Amino acid sequence: MTSPHAESHGEPGTDRRRWFALAIVMTAAFMDLVDVTIVNVALPTIQHDEGASTGQIQWITAGYALAFAALLITGGRLGDIFGRMGSPLLERS
Repeated sequence: MTSPHAESHGEPGTDRRRWFALAIVMTAAFMDLVDVTIVNVALPTIQHDEGASTGQIQWITAGYALAFAALLITGGRLGDIFGRMGSPLLERS
């Protein structure tokens, strides 16, 4: 039985793919943080311009989180179903 480290030395592109996958995940996490920050910064303007109450602002925030969670779950399920079919960068030789 070989260790995962021994296998990565035999295949030259393995480490590059791992770093590429890490970069994609880190970029997605950063974009999520930026997205949530933009929504939170826009809330006072929405409240002022639309005359929304505090309760309505809470509903806006909850609705945004719910929509994001639904898309995240859907994307995860599609990833489970289709796997790596469409991604030539992550295919194994």
